[in-house]
Amino acid sequence: MKKTDSAYPWERQPGETEKAYEAFSIYKNFGPGRQVIAVARTLQKSYTLVRRWRKQYGWEERVAAYDRENDRKEQLEVQKARKKMIERHIKIGTSIQGKALQALEKMKPEEMKPADIREFLRFGTMLESENRQKQDNKQAGSEQNTALLLAEILEKAWGNDKDDGGEC
Repeated sequence: MKKTDSAYPWERQPGETEKAYEAFSIYKNFGPGRQVIAVARTLQKSYTLVRRWRKQYGWEERVAAYDRENDRKEQLEVQKARKKMIERHIKIGTSIQGKALQALEKMKPEEMKPADIREFLRFGTMLESENRQKQDNKQAGSEQNTALLLAEILEKAWGNDKDDGGEC
Protein backbone atom coordinates (compact mmCIF):
# COMPACT_ATOMS: atom_id res chain seq x y z
CA MET A 1 0.00 0.00 0.00
CA LYS A 2 1.25 3.46 -0.81
CA LYS A 3 2.14 5.85 1.98
CA THR A 4 -0.53 8.51 2.36
CA ASP A 5 -1.07 11.90 3.93
CA SER A 6 -4.61 11.03 5.03
CA ALA A 7 -5.21 10.07 8.64
CA TYR A 8 -6.78 6.71 7.81
CA PRO A 9 -6.14 4.27 4.96
CA TRP A 10 -9.87 3.96 4.28
CA GLU A 11 -10.11 7.67 3.46
CA ARG A 12 -9.53 9.00 -0.03
CA GLN A 13 -5.87 8.66 -0.98
CA PRO A 14 -3.68 11.24 -2.73
CA GLY A 15 -4.14 10.93 -6.46
CA GLU A 16 -7.18 8.69 -6.09
CA THR A 17 -9.96 9.86 -8.36
CA GLU A 18 -13.42 10.51 -7.03
CA LYS A 19 -14.81 7.57 -9.02
CA ALA A 20 -12.06 5.22 -7.81
CA TYR A 21 -12.73 6.27 -4.22
CA GLU A 22 -16.46 5.77 -4.71
CA ALA A 23 -15.70 2.25 -5.94
CA PHE A 24 -13.41 1.63 -2.95
CA SER A 25 -16.10 2.86 -0.55
CA ILE A 26 -18.62 0.45 -2.02
CA TYR A 27 -16.06 -2.37 -1.84
CA LYS A 28 -15.22 -1.49 1.78
CA ASN A 29 -18.87 -1.30 2.82
CA PHE A 30 -19.71 -4.71 1.33
CA GLY A 31 -17.92 -6.20 4.36
CA PRO A 32 -16.59 -9.75 4.54
CA GLY A 33 -16.95 -11.58 1.26
CA ARG A 34 -16.30 -8.41 -0.74
CA GLN A 35 -15.96 -8.94 -4.47
CA VAL A 36 -14.64 -6.64 -7.15
CA ILE A 37 -17.21 -8.01 -9.60
CA ALA A 38 -20.01 -6.84 -7.26
CA VAL A 39 -18.53 -3.33 -7.21
CA ALA A 40 -18.26 -3.32 -11.01
CA ARG A 41 -21.91 -4.38 -11.31
CA THR A 42 -23.08 -1.83 -8.74
CA LEU A 43 -21.32 1.04 -10.53
CA GLN A 44 -21.89 -0.39 -14.01
CA LYS A 45 -18.13 -0.19 -14.64
CA SER A 46 -15.88 -2.73 -16.27
CA TYR A 47 -14.47 -5.44 -14.04
CA THR A 48 -11.00 -4.75 -15.44
CA LEU A 49 -11.16 -1.08 -14.45
CA VAL A 50 -12.35 -1.79 -10.91
CA ARG A 51 -9.71 -4.54 -10.51
CA ARG A 52 -7.03 -2.05 -11.63
CA TRP A 53 -8.23 0.50 -9.07
CA ARG A 54 -8.13 -2.20 -6.39
CA LYS A 55 -4.49 -2.94 -7.16
CA GLN A 56 -3.42 0.65 -7.80
CA TYR A 57 -4.89 2.02 -4.58
CA GLY A 58 -4.18 -0.96 -2.32
CA TRP A 59 -7.77 -1.79 -1.49
CA GLU A 60 -6.94 -5.08 0.26
CA GLU A 61 -4.63 -3.43 2.79
CA ARG A 62 -6.99 -0.52 3.26
CA VAL A 63 -10.06 -2.66 3.95
CA ALA A 64 -7.99 -4.85 6.29
CA ALA A 65 -7.08 -1.72 8.26
CA TYR A 66 -10.73 -0.62 8.19
CA ASP A 67 -11.90 -4.02 9.43
CA ARG A 68 -9.29 -4.04 12.22
CA GLU A 69 -10.39 -0.58 13.34
CA ASN A 70 -14.04 -1.62 13.36
CA ASP A 71 -13.17 -4.76 15.34
CA ARG A 72 -11.23 -2.64 17.84
CA LYS A 73 -14.17 -0.25 18.25
CA GLU A 74 -16.57 -3.16 18.62
CA GLN A 75 -14.39 -4.70 21.35
CA LEU A 76 -14.32 -1.38 23.21
CA GLU A 77 -18.11 -1.22 23.06
CA VAL A 78 -18.36 -4.80 24.35
CA GLN A 79 -16.02 -3.94 27.22
CA LYS A 80 -18.01 -0.81 28.08
CA ALA A 81 -21.27 -2.76 28.01
CA ARG A 82 -19.76 -5.51 30.19
CA LYS A 83 -18.54 -2.92 32.70
CA LYS A 84 -21.99 -1.28 32.84
CA MET A 85 -23.59 -4.70 33.30
CA ILE A 86 -21.26 -5.57 36.19
CA GLU A 87 -21.90 -2.20 37.84
CA ARG A 88 -25.65 -2.71 37.40
CA HIS A 89 -25.46 -6.22 38.86
CA ILE A 90 -23.45 -4.97 41.83
CA LYS A 91 -26.04 -2.25 42.45
CA ILE A 92 -28.88 -4.78 42.23
CA GLY A 93 -26.99 -7.21 44.46
CA THR A 94 -26.30 -4.66 47.16
CA SER A 95 -29.91 -3.46 47.00
CA ILE A 96 -31.17 -7.03 47.45
CA GLN A 97 -28.76 -7.55 50.33
CA GLY A 98 -30.06 -4.40 51.99
CA LYS A 99 -33.66 -5.55 51.67
CA ALA A 100 -32.74 -9.02 52.97
CA LEU A 101 -30.96 -7.50 55.98
CA GLN A 102 -33.98 -5.33 56.74
CA ALA A 103 -36.22 -8.39 56.58
CA LEU A 104 -33.82 -10.39 58.79
CA GLU A 105 -33.78 -7.63 61.42
CA LYS A 106 -37.58 -7.61 61.54
CA MET A 107 -37.79 -11.38 61.97
CA LYS A 108 -38.43 -12.68 65.43
CA PRO A 109 -36.50 -15.90 66.15
CA GLU A 110 -39.44 -17.38 68.08
CA GLU A 111 -41.63 -17.03 64.96
CA MET A 112 -39.18 -18.88 62.70
CA LYS A 113 -39.75 -22.49 61.69
CA PRO A 114 -36.92 -24.99 62.29
CA ALA A 115 -36.50 -25.44 58.52
CA ASP A 116 -36.03 -21.66 58.12
CA ILE A 117 -33.44 -21.56 60.90
CA ARG A 118 -31.58 -24.51 59.35
CA GLU A 119 -31.58 -22.83 55.91
CA PHE A 120 -30.40 -19.48 57.29
CA LEU A 121 -27.67 -21.23 59.25
CA ARG A 122 -26.54 -23.27 56.22
CA PHE A 123 -26.50 -20.22 53.95
CA GLY A 124 -24.71 -18.01 56.47
CA THR A 125 -22.08 -20.70 57.08
CA MET A 126 -21.58 -21.13 53.34
CA LEU A 127 -21.09 -17.38 52.85
CA GLU A 128 -18.59 -17.19 55.68
CA SER A 129 -16.70 -20.25 54.44
CA GLU A 130 -16.47 -18.98 50.85
CA ASN A 131 -15.19 -15.60 51.94
CA ARG A 132 -12.68 -17.04 54.40
CA GLN A 133 -11.43 -19.33 51.63
CA LYS A 134 -11.01 -16.35 49.31
CA GLN A 135 -9.11 -14.54 52.05
CA ASP A 136 -6.91 -17.62 52.71
CA ASN A 137 -6.22 -18.06 48.99
CA LYS A 138 -5.18 -14.43 48.74
CA GLN A 139 -2.85 -14.81 51.69
CA ALA A 140 -1.48 -18.15 50.42
CA GLY A 141 -0.83 -16.59 47.02
CA SER A 142 1.09 -13.79 48.69
CA GLU A 143 3.06 -16.28 50.81
CA GLN A 144 3.76 -18.42 47.75
CA ASN A 145 5.06 -15.39 45.83
CA THR A 146 7.30 -14.52 48.78
CA ALA A 147 8.61 -18.10 48.94
CA LEU A 148 9.31 -18.14 45.20
CA LEU A 149 11.13 -14.81 45.45
CA LEU A 150 13.22 -16.09 48.37
CA ALA A 151 14.03 -19.30 46.46
CA GLU A 152 15.13 -17.26 43.46
CA ILE A 153 17.40 -15.08 45.64
CA LEU A 154 18.93 -18.18 47.27
CA GLU A 155 19.51 -19.82 43.88
CA LYS A 156 21.32 -16.73 42.63
CA ALA A 157 23.40 -16.56 45.80
CA TRP A 158 24.20 -20.26 45.57
CA GLY A 159 25.15 -19.85 41.92
CA ASN A 160 27.44 -16.92 42.75
CA ASP A 161 29.15 -18.86 45.55
CA LYS A 162 29.77 -21.79 43.20
CA ASP A 163 31.34 -19.47 40.65
CA ASP A 164 33.67 -18.11 43.32
CA GLY A 165 34.74 -21.64 44.26
CA GLY A 166 33.31 -21.22 47.77
CA GLU A 167 31.11 -23.65 49.65
CA CYS A 168 27.90 -23.08 51.61
